[in-house]
Amino acid sequence: MCGGAAGDALGAGYEFTNPYPEDEIIMKGGGAFNWAPGEWTDDTAMAVAILDVLAKGCCDLEEIGNNFLSWYASSPPDVGIQTRQYFHLLKMG
Repeated sequence: MCGGAAGDALGAGYEFTNPYPEDEIIMKGGGAFNWAPGEWTDDTAMAVAILDVLAKGCCDLEEIGNNFLSWYASSPPDVGIQTRQYFHLLKMG
């Protein structure tokens, strides 16, 4: 998980840009959502929300859902299209 989070943070500044970045890939931040260097994206944030519950030795889907809602309420810089649609529909009832 740590390697995935580091890779996600490394790539965050390059997301939605030219697929052939400069020669040296660095932990630069920036990109489409002005990420801070080392900041991971919504993909890792959602995984952390799940792992937070699993680390307690259980798989409580309601608690995972509550973690997702807390993450979304924090106004993250990027939310995937399907995830945003889900939260919109949830809000509508």
